[in-house]
Amino acid sequence: MYVLEDYEAPFEIDNMQFWAKKVGIHECLISSLEVVEIKGFRGTENEIFVLKHFINSGVVLKKISINMLKDGFGRTVEFHCREKAEFLLTVPRASRNLEISIC
Repeated sequence: MYVLEDYEAPFEIDNMQFWAKKVGIHECLISSLEVVEIKGFRGTENEIFVLKHFINSGVVLKKISINMLKDGFGRTVEFHCREKAEFLLTVPRASRNLEISIC
């Protein structure tokens, strides 16, 4: 179930161009952000881009938990979602202590 099932963006946006302009190394990534939890992961371009950025830049990150989008029976909604999450396990990590879990 989606909270905003019928939502449509009011305009077109180039996700990669948007993120390229907005992403930088924020102070929290090098000094305080230790845990990230993603609920309802679908493997969208935005989710992958942001998580790659956290993994590449999160010097003090200790844990990233990726909880897959599930149906009403607890099954992962789409197989490709898990494949995309597993790809993130191969991304070079800024923190040697980073643990990434996928459920």
